[in-house]
Amino acid sequence: MSASVDSTSSTSSSSTGDLSSATGVDRYYGLASGLDVDTIVKGLLTNDQSKLDKEGQLQQTLEWKQSAYQSITTELRTFQSSYLDILGSGSMLSSNTYSSYTGTSSSSVLSVSGNSAATAGKHTVDIYQSAVTSSVTGTAVSPSITGTADANTASLSGTSFFVTVDSVKKRISFGSDETFSQDSLNQKLKDAFGTDSSGACKVAVAVDSSGHVSFNSNGGYQSTITLNSASSSDALTQLGITDGTSNRLSQSSTLKSLFGDSITADDDGNFTVKINGNDVALNTYDSLTKTISTINAADAGVTLSYDSLSDKVTAQATTGGAAGEIDLDDNSTGFFTTLLGPESGRTPTPGQDAIVSIDGTKITRSSNNFTVSGVTYNINQKVAATSNPDDIQVTLTNNSSDAVSAIENFVNAYNKVITDINNAVQTKPDSSYTPLTDAKKAKMTTDEVTSWNTAAQKGILFNDSTLTGIVTEMRNMLDGSVTTTDGKKLSLNSIGITTGSYTENGQLHVNETALKSALANNPQEVMDLFTKSSSITYSQTGSAAQNTRHSEEGMAYRLQDIINNAASTGGSLITIAGMPNESSATTNSLYTQLKQVNATITSLTTQYKTDQTKYYNQFSSLEVYMEQMNEQSSYLTSMLSSSS
Repeated sequence: MSASVDSTSSTSSSSTGDLSSATGVDRYYGLASGLDVDTIVKGLLTNDQSKLDKEGQLQQTLEWKQSAYQSITTELRTFQSSYLDILGSGSMLSSNTYSSYTGTSSSSVLSVSGNSAATAGKHTVDIYQSAVTSSVTGTAVSPSITGTADANTASLSGTSFFVTVDSVKKRISFGSDETFSQDSLNQKLKDAFGTDSSGACKVAVAVDSSGHVSFNSNGGYQSTITLNSASSSDALTQLGITDGTSNRLSQSSTLKSLFGDSITADDDGNFTVKINGNDVALNTYDSLTKTISTINAADAGVTLSYDSLSDKVTAQATTGGAAGEIDLDDNSTGFFTTLLGPESGRTPTPGQDAIVSIDGTKITRSSNNFTVSGVTYNINQKVAATSNPDDIQVTLTNNSSDAVSAIENFVNAYNKVITDINNAVQTKPDSSYTPLTDAKKAKMTTDEVTSWNTAAQKGILFNDSTLTGIVTEMRNMLDGSVTTTDGKKLSLNSIGITTGSYTENGQLHVNETALKSALANNPQEVMDLFTKSSSITYSQTGSAAQNTRHSEEGMAYRLQDIINNAASTGGSLITIAGMPNESSATTNSLYTQLKQVNATITSLTTQYKTDQTKYYNQFSSLEVYMEQMNEQSSYLTSMLSSSS
């Protein structure tokens, strides 16, 4: 970003700009003197422009340098959050990274897996019964699709309507001289949607004593049926059926529109129900979806769900097993009666605990998924209570492949970080590429400017001492050893992770065979090498405390400390360049330097314009004098000519 100031006011080569002279009269430069004033003034301003260009180039260099620092800070933070945070996707601080077990089971009823707390071996499991979560399922909640007009007297000749059954949409039409018939309409539906082996269609029509037509899901089908008016001829109006009527609830519709006055509420739609003794406030003007969400978020120990396939609402306890409670009280509003039907028609499912025996020890659990001694057991099928369960044999085998992959991913990510930092400090700048001035940019294409700027930014952090110090710390740290919990001294080299040649600048290499062997023989030691923590916190100051912390820590924590020292609040890189959208954005040394440069540019720009105005005023005065002299010369010439 250069700081050129336009020193001309037009592109004319002889008389290019106009400026009010000292006399206040508008004049055109060069008419009297014949001078190229703009070119002369531009030459006189060369020194001013040079100073501006120099500051502008310094400004651009500082901005590029700040961006380069911030890019490395972002890379360090990303590496840290991915590999040095307990919640990171490839966390080297998680015990599960170093020790996992593959489980096999002699029965599909049970599956097993193991974490770092497990041990390899075999177990015998007997399942006496699986866990069941308490629930209550209501009756079908949606009203049937029923017309309000007498079909026998309806004018259906030449009309039609659409029927959608399980997403298949068909037009049902009546002939121009056809009258309504229940049998005929059922046959039309069979022709449209087909029948099963028994001759039944998914949807069937019935007519009550008043001639009102109803559309129902036939037999054992749980079909979703929707009726829509045809654009040309409307049979639904004749049958007294509203366009878009379905035999399933629209969950986006309000309770009021779905159930009318079946739910008692105040004038504003407010009402309250009790769930396990907890008051839950609801409103009839809320949608069914929002109502269910409100109940589920109320922490009352029960969740509701609507199954559009069965058209039933189910209340389920949030606590599994026998301890789960479901106590629903309408508070005389009729809410649960409307959604679940009368209690006599509801289907309750009592909760029960899983009862299993592991290697002869019987236990109960409220869930079918539970962990014992680092082994996770999952009962995959319903097991009815029995006194003679089958012996299920499970085997846990140490799986080092996942740990090897996780450590290799960490090493690859580490290598990229130090490669990028090394490239930044080892790439020499090309002195032939400096930040462009506006004058130079004006003579170049956009692509040429981009290419030039890319070349000019190379080596912007060459030999940077802060970055060199960071990468040196990282390399030295990985060359050290860690005292494991069993008192052994262990290093990365001990588990097959070695540093390459000097020319590789600290790149790590993984000997997969050696690493697998270390993980198989003692995963705890490998885990200690990375995850061992210190009694001294990071925030404790003083060299003695920090030395103690370093000696007690594993590699992951040591590396985390180095990155914190560089990229966290108050870190060395943050102090130099800050980060956008953080408080450090305006409290770093480069920002301070940029402020000073901007102030200098403002001052130089003011001086440039002052000098420019001065020079133009001087030439304006010259033009006035030259014009007066020309006029006097013309007068004398005229007088001499007339006297002769």
